[in-house]
Amino acid sequence: MLLDGYAIVRREDITEVSNSFESRGFVERALKLRGFIPKAPTRVFPLSSLPLALGEANARFSLVTVHRERSFRDSCWIGQVLRTSNAGFLLREISPSAEFTEQRWYRFSGVTCLEFGGLYEGALAAVAGLQPNPSLQRTRFARR
Repeated sequence: MLLDGYAIVRREDITEVSNSFESRGFVERALKLRGFIPKAPTRVFPLSSLPLALGEANARFSLVTVHRERSFRDSCWIGQVLRTSNAGFLLREISPSAEFTEQRWYRFSGVTCLEFGGLYEGALAAVAGLQPNPSLQRTRFARR
């Protein structure tokens, strides 16, 4: 049990929110025992539009994960954003072996979730030899 990165979802894709769930007590105790506490990013993410949020995530983290769950329920794509427009973005994809594969264009309208700053993305970036931008603070979760 650990805190693992950030996710951005669109409000219209949220069907239910609950802070009461069966394993809540376990989750809270496990995180506390391991010394993990949530830490907000040091700079605010622009959440008014997906293009702005994606641009900020790409500037602050080596890789981003893109989900398109309406069309591909069990798939995601990870990579670096090379270019954006009002309609979409070009993603330089990275394989599970940390090798860059192809560049593919994605429409913002199909994106259901963006993730970044997670352990898996960090491991892929490290193996691929990607260097984070040293002028930007990479947000991680604090340990007590």
